[in-house]
Amino acid sequence: MYQLAPFIGFPKTLNAAGTMNDVFKARGIKLPLENMGTVNETTRFKAGHDIQYPLYGDEIKDKYTDVPEISKYLTEFGFGDFYTRKGLDIKTRELLVLVILTTIRSDSQIKAHVLGNLKVGNTKEVLIATMLQCLPYIGFPNTMNTINIIKSIEK
Repeated sequence: MYQLAPFIGFPKTLNAAGTMNDVFKARGIKLPLENMGTVNETTRFKAGHDIQYPLYGDEIKDKYTDVPEISKYLTEFGFGDFYTRKGLDIKTRELLVLVILTTIRSDSQIKAHVLGNLKVGNTKEVLIATMLQCLPYIGFPNTMNTINIIKSIEK
């Protein structure tokens, strides 16, 4: 659930987490859940960079030289605070991120995350199967758009 935050923002993520907590309470799951964070203010950039750089290099840093905060925040927040959390491996996180980006139709990031998925070991077949599983929830246009992007990538 928390992996959504860098992509849909805190308000929507907190609303979803509130609903999740209500379901957990109704089912007798003890709250609060274990803290899965692994970084602090001084380690989040390096930890995020250690995950981000092998997958995406300096693409964002190079693209936003006129707004350097974007690159810094993405590394610290998106990768440092969230990708480093316990509970999910990077391969699963990348797959979930692709689903999130497909759902919100973030076309410019979908291609990058398809490539990131391939780098962490998810195959094109796994990516397409994942999109097919999402079809009833995100619709044909979003699903087909991402499948077309997956198919267009040479690898």
